[in-house]
Amino acid sequence: VTAVIEYDGKEINPPYTSDATVDVLDRDTVNNVSKISEANEAADTLGAGYRFTVEGVVTSNTTGYDSNTGFFDCVYIQDETGGLCIFPVSGTYKVGDRVRVTGHTDFYQGERELQVVDIEWIEEAEEPAPREVTAKQINDCEVTGELISLTGTVESYEVVNGLIQTIMVKDENGDVARVFIDGYICKDEEVQNLSVGAKVNVVGLASYDDTFNAPEGPFPRIRIRDRKEIRVLEDEVEYHIIEGADSSWYKGSTNELLIASDAPNSEFVATYVDGKKLSEGIDYRRESGSTRIYLFPSYLESLSGGAHSIEIGSKKGSAYTKFYIKTKPVQHVTTSSYVVPETGDR
Repeated sequence: VTAVIEYDGKEINPPYTSDATVDVLDRDTVNNVSKISEANEAADTLGAGYRFTVEGVVTSNTTGYDSNTGFFDCVYIQDETGGLCIFPVSGTYKVGDRVRVTGHTDFYQGERELQVVDIEWIEEAEEPAPREVTAKQINDCEVTGELISLTGTVESYEVVNGLIQTIMVKDENGDVARVFIDGYICKDEEVQNLSVGAKVNVVGLASYDDTFNAPEGPFPRIRIRDRKEIRVLEDEVEYHIIEGADSSWYKGSTNELLIASDAPNSEFVATYVDGKKLSEGIDYRRESGSTRIYLFPSYLESLSGGAHSIEIGSKKGSAYTKFYIKTKPVQHVTTSSYVVPETGDR
């Protein structure tokens, strides 16, 4: 675009210019939804700037939904063919949301991503189970963008600003993968009982960062979305819900909802609903005699109707169940105003 400017009756015509980028699309492909693997392949073979529309289930929260477990300005999504980082994303998208995203292939710190032009929420869906992988699959970038699980022993770990940031984990094949925790992830909660030589299971997003320890690396990594998803296995205990499993609460009720774990109350860590940490004293109260959680009616009223997951976290393990928010059905009473005349006439 070139502009000719007139001022005080005189034309001023230096090279005032501005540039814009325009997508030129085949009209037959405008609304096509591609598999995530197709966008990944285009990024790997063709590079940046190629437009795709993909659909997937969100596998990490936005900071707008939960500042403790969300990555800044991005989420990861996944379909049956693979996973991908999506940037920029704001709002309150959460794990389990199905979304449709249109954007362009790009890279950040060497990791492929889709630069968002438009994002649309479709529905709530089931979160994909983490894929069990080896350290070699991570290091070879075979699963980048996917929600994964790795089991191994701690080779070493690094503390930055008082929090664990990097953990090197060796799997049963002898290969080592890097685990990375952003400093803002669960900054008030540390990984419990971590030590060199401990056996751990790690759940997170397969990611990549070529600025880490450049040029030596390693650049592939597991990006942690919640510190409690790094579990020291020897210390883990399987706890159970002993009261309130699969219980229901009706909108408008003034009753608290009790859900109790058999874990000792002295080892209580936190309560999570749908993966989001609740505030004790605001969302619920707690009593001893195992761990007894009473969800407040004011909190329950804020939840949408349907099933919700709850986790009662303790130092050595967690207990899980679901509860249901329901609306009481309206009861209709049918009456008749017809009175039969004494004469028997209709």
